[in-house]
Amino acid sequence: MRYEVKPAGTGTPTFTLKQDGEKITGTYKGQFGEAPVNGTIKGSDVTLMIKVSPQGEEITVTYTGKLTGKDTMSGKATFGSLGEGAWSAKKKS
Repeated sequence: MRYEVKPAGTGTPTFTLKQDGEKITGTYKGQFGEAPVNGTIKGSDVTLMIKVSPQGEEITVTYTGKLTGKDTMSGKATFGSLGEGAWSAKKKS
């Protein structure tokens, strides 16, 4: 699965995700570089986490949200202590 996640007002990172039961793994590519993705899916609840080092300080970015359709999801992203914003994602073919 490839998802393009669009946080409100900022870039368009790409997540390449693999689901194994409730476990999600994959890769993030975007304005913070490239990083491994770990997360979970339980029912329609999704949590994805990446660790990145913008400007030399490691932060954990956590995307929490819900599946909103067969190929879509949306929710809130928390960028460590730097802030938060809304995001949405759509599966790319």
